[in-house]
Amino acid sequence: LSHTWTYQAMVHDVLGMRLNKMQVPVESDDASAPPKARSYDVDDQDSFWTAHAGDQFPEVLNAVPKAIEEFEKKRAEMASTGGEDGAQALAPGLAAAINALPEMTEKKRSIDMHTNIAHALVAEVKARELDRYYELEDQLPSQSLGTSISQLEQLLNASQKGTLADKLRAIMVLVLTKPSISQQQLQGLVDAYENTGGDAAGVRYLQYLQSIRNMAMPSTTSTVTTGGATGTLAGAFGGLADRFMATGDALLAAGMSGIKNIVASKKELATCQIVEALMEQKQGGVTESYLYLDPKAPPARGADVPRIRAPFKRAMTFVVGGGNYVEHQSLQDWAQNSGRQVTYGSTDIVSPVQFVDELSHLGQTLGQGQSGGMPDLS
Repeated sequence: LSHTWTYQAMVHDVLGMRLNKMQVPVESDDASAPPKARSYDVDDQDSFWTAHAGDQFPEVLNAVPKAIEEFEKKRAEMASTGGEDGAQALAPGLAAAINALPEMTEKKRSIDMHTNIAHALVAEVKARELDRYYELEDQLPSQSLGTSISQLEQLLNASQKGTLADKLRAIMVLVLTKPSISQQQLQGLVDAYENTGGDAAGVRYLQYLQSIRNMAMPSTTSTVTTGGATGTLAGAFGGLADRFMATGDALLAAGMSGIKNIVASKKELATCQIVEALMEQKQGGVTESYLYLDPKAPPARGADVPRIRAPFKRAMTFVVGGGNYVEHQSLQDWAQNSGRQVTYGSTDIVSPVQFVDELSHLGQTLGQGQSGGMPDLS
């Protein structure tokens, strides 16, 4: 549900990437013409994508101009190779340039694609002030309930930017992060949201789920967060570089002028905490009730199965239901920092907007036959 601030997760959330494919609005050379949607695919063969998919958005904005600069430097070297010693020196230089042409063409395509993706993301961030939503949600666990409600009330004002879905997501994240919120406080936020034309049925369903969870298990204190890219080679890239630099040393330095420079807090998501506890063989805590199965262990009747105590090096983590790129990146970061290998999978990769729609549908079903207002499910 949380708004995202890493490249891969933002492409999925904001641009609707599905199965590594997305439609990106690209501005044409004619300034009066509307942007045209262009289809892009990203995969592990794209060096820029593999290097920066998990990076914070401002880092990606800095990486795009650097990639352009490196490409221009390589192209200039190719163009000048053997130019001074006549035909004998020109031949091997030309051969090397021809051999490098496929690689350079692919790199040009990748830079062009990620430049357009970055342009589209910057436009959405500015239009919806997504940096404000992300910053608010990222700070919720460390803020008091009163401060959190006050800041959210400001965002819910009709004069503030952001779609209705953005505002609903912020309310949902607050409900999940601050379970101590009272019915009256939540109703005030819901009323403010509905006054802008929104439907808060999804919040009702979240409350319903929380009531079931509170009955099924004791409350625990933790720091879990919910959250939680024509003719000749030179000519082909020249147009891209000229267009890019004309926006003010790249898109991106200019684009970030109206975007907050957010330093994201370092938190482990719930799935990451569970995987860490299981792989480290930690006793008690969040994994205390987890079932331990070992096909190599001898049968043990009426007693606990003897278990391996050495930490595990590899794990396969599968979410039954909707997974997301934020969760995936959190696990990959932890695995890299701890020297482990973790494979992540899920039934589906669900975008925040899809998840909000599902919760809203369930909330509407739950609320059938009830009068207005939030039901007291505490």
